[in-house]
Amino acid sequence: MRRCEPSPPSRRPAPSEAGFTLVESLVAMFVTTLILLTIAELMITGLYVHRSAADMTETTALSAERLEQLRNSQYDLLLPGGSIAVNAAGFSENLDVNGDGVDDYTRRWEVLDLGDRKEIRVRTISLLTTLGPAKETTLHLLLAPE
Repeated sequence: MRRCEPSPPSRRPAPSEAGFTLVESLVAMFVTTLILLTIAELMITGLYVHRSAADMTETTALSAERLEQLRNSQYDLLLPGGSIAVNAAGFSENLDVNGDGVDDYTRRWEVLDLGDRKEIRVRTISLLTTLGPAKETTLHLLLAPE
């Protein structure tokens, strides 16, 4: 008669030998994916905000440039006219600042004769709408005769 010997006890791995289970690995991958997607979204938003700020800076600089040119003109040669709402002959221009042959900005100005002084208004509108709505800046200046 053969004796039944008990099977040897199963050996549990020591804590240093234990690995990750499949479920733990999947959860870790899911959490990592969520973090990476959040970082990617923040980067895209940052690029959008940067480009938008660059557009606003450029429109403001272009408006200030034209305003300074008009301010430095002879007071008597500043004839009333123009419009900042629509393009008017002699009071508007399209600008290609990057040299690609496509207009990037429209700049309009108007001179108002207020009797004892003149008001100058300059509006620059960005035509670059690839990253949101067009940006525009309007600057005003009151100019008195010297």
